Amino acid sequence: MCNTHGIYNYTINDDLSVDVVGHVFMRELGLEKLSIKFRNVTGSFYCSSNKLTSLEGSPEKVGGDFLCDRNQLTTLKGGPKEVGGYFHCYGNKLDTLEGSPEKVGGDFCCYKNSLSDLVGGPISIGFDLDCSFNNLHTLEGCPREIGGSFNCSNNNLTTLEGGPEFVTNNFKCSDNELTSLSGSPRKIGGGFRCSENKLTTLEDGPERVGGSFFCEENQLTTLEGGPKEVGRYFHCNSNNLITVDGFPIHFDHNNGIIILDSNPVYEVYKLFDSTEAIEYINEEMLINVDDMTVSYTVIEEIFNTLGEKPVPYNHINFEHYILVD
Repeated sequence: MCNTHGIYNYTINDDLSVDVVGHVFMRELGLEKLSIKFRNVTGSFYCSSNKLTSLEGSPEKVGGDFLCDRNQLTTLKGGPKEVGGYFHCYGNKLDTLEGSPEKVGGDFCCYKNSLSDLVGGPISIGFDLDCSFNNLHTLEGCPREIGGSFNCSNNNLTTLEGGPEFVTNNFKCSDNELTSLSGSPRKIGGGFRCSENKLTTLEDGPERVGGSFFCEENQLTTLEGGPKEVGRYFHCNSNNLITVDGFPIHFDHNNGIIILDSNPVYEVYKLFDSTEAIEYINEEMLINVDDMTVSYTVIEEIFNTLGEKPVPYNHINFEHYILVD
C-alpha cells in the first residue's frame, strides 16, 4: 500500500502503524479516508483536495508541514499532535478547532470554515494565524502571542477581547462588526488594518504600529485615541473626519503617505498636500469645530512655515467649512 503512494523509505511498527522518513504525498486522489495508519513522518504530509471527512490514520507527529485543506472535514480529531511546519485546514466544514495540535512551528491557516470561536486551537504558533472568512463571534481560544501575522478579517466580531496580546507582524481585523478596538495589542510590529467596521473611535487601539495603519470606511469623526506612532502609511479615508486631531505624534513625513480623501477635512488638507501640514494644522488650531470655520490668516502662516506660496483667498471654496479672515 505504501509503495502505491510513492512511499518507499518507511518502517512498519508492531501496531501496524507506519513511520516514514521523508514526505507523504496523498493529495488530489479523491480519498474519502486514509487507508494507511501513520505514526511519525519526518517530512511533510499532504492530503489536501480530497474528500476526507476524518483525519483518522494521520501521523501523530509531523516534522514538516501538514496540509489537509479543501476536504470535507468537520473535525480535526485524529490529526497530528505536533507539527513542525505549517498546518493548513482551510476550506473545510469545521465548526470547532478541537483536535488541533497544541504546537505548530509555522503558519496555522483555518480560514474559510464555519468557526464561531478559536477554542481548541493551538496554544503556540510560530508564524501566522489566519482565521478569516469564518463565523467568529469571539476570539476566545486565541494564543496570547503570534510569531507572525494575525488575520481575523471577514467575520462577525464585535470585539477583539480574547485576541493575541502581541503580534510580531501584521494585525488584520477588517470587515467585521467592531464598534471598539478594545482587546487589541498595545504594540504591533507590522501593520494594523481595522477597515470596514462600525468604529466611531480609535480609543483602546494599538499605541504603536511599526508598519501602516488602515482605518478607512468606518464612522470616525476624530482620530483622537489612535496610535501615537505609525511607521509607514496612514489610511483613514471614507470616514466623517472634520479635524485631524489625534494624528500620530511620531510619523515619517519623508517616506510616509497619508490618505484622507472622502472626509470633510480632506478639503482643508488638500490645500497644502503635504504630510508635514498635518502637524501645523493641529498646532495652529486651523479648524474651529465649534462653528466649522477655517482661518485664512492661519492658512497663510502654515504656507509660510512650509516655505510655499499661499493659495489665494478667492481660490478657496469649502463645502463643509466657512473660510474667515
